[in-house]
Amino acid sequence: MNNWYTAFPDPDGLFGRRLRSTDDVSHAQALDELFVHQLLARPGRTVRYEEDGTGPDFRVYEQGELIASVEVASLFEKAEWRVEDRRHNRLVDELNRRLDLSLGYFLDFEIDNPAGTGDPAPARVERWVRQQLRGLPDPHCAPVRGDGEFGEFTRLYRHESVQVTMRFWPIAPDKIPPPGSPSRIVGTGRTSGGVVTDAERLRDRLEEKAGGKYDLRSAAFLVIVAVHAAFCDDDDFVAALYGANAVRYTIGGRGDVEHVRVNDGVFGPRDARQGGKSGWKNQRLSAVCHLAAPTLWEPTKTTSVLFHNPFPAKALPRLFAPTREFAVIESTSERRRLDWLDGRGLL
Repeated sequence: MNNWYTAFPDPDGLFGRRLRSTDDVSHAQALDELFVHQLLARPGRTVRYEEDGTGPDFRVYEQGELIASVEVASLFEKAEWRVEDRRHNRLVDELNRRLDLSLGYFLDFEIDNPAGTGDPAPARVERWVRQQLRGLPDPHCAPVRGDGEFGEFTRLYRHESVQVTMRFWPIAPDKIPPPGSPSRIVGTGRTSGGVVTDAERLRDRLEEKAGGKYDLRSAAFLVIVAVHAAFCDDDDFVAALYGANAVRYTIGGRGDVEHVRVNDGVFGPRDARQGGKSGWKNQRLSAVCHLAAPTLWEPTKTTSVLFHNPFPAKALPRLFAPTREFAVIESTSERRRLDWLDGRGLL
């Protein structure tokens, strides 16, 4: 990663400060852009970042000629989920700093009261955890099984408006590390719940990026979406770009059913009945890439799936080798048929 940053154009150091930011969103966005820069970099190619101080994020040149503009968009969990995640992770970090596995138990928990109604005080929770552990069986001498369905003990922490459900998981005696050993007593993330709207959020972001916001200088335009949302997958990209799945049938007919896509995607024909011009939507946008967001611990282990616009103003040149590709396989003057080039369909 240090080698990637050394090759990144950052004369004023502002990008480096974003990369080292303690704000999770700023750090993740910078990491996404750093990864995309190294993805685009090739011998004989120049990749310029925020040229002239304006977007898009990157312009790619070969032999002095602009061949593509590339914008990076980071898609995170819904805002309300991120608020809950930050609150949960703050307590996780504090408990891991104050306690370790030498106590003989793993912990996991859920903060039950909604955000904005009070946050757990780490020092108070730590004291409460130690008190609970003194009342639980000691797993150092003999295996322990809790009274829960999976062998855990569950206790409820309450203080004023704050309520936390804490689960204590006994460790086998021969697996308990000595005091002071590097360990995380809380190792699991928060359980998220609610309606997943990734396709809709993705479509809105891409519509915003695809408009006339950037000076493309007549070059191809690629938006790379680095996905940090746990449930967003290729199905969501297909729905956002080419339209949601629907079923069409004729009332009073023979009952025949036709599976179609609604014309609500980023790509597709414009609806002249709504008072607009006929033609094709968002032709400035050549393609969209679904990038599994890179991580600090395994930055090279990510996947990239490329989705092409069937009617682009400028076709996307070969900038990198994607893991998979959804592109036109059959073309006429009025129709384009797209499919996975590897023939495997959605995985």
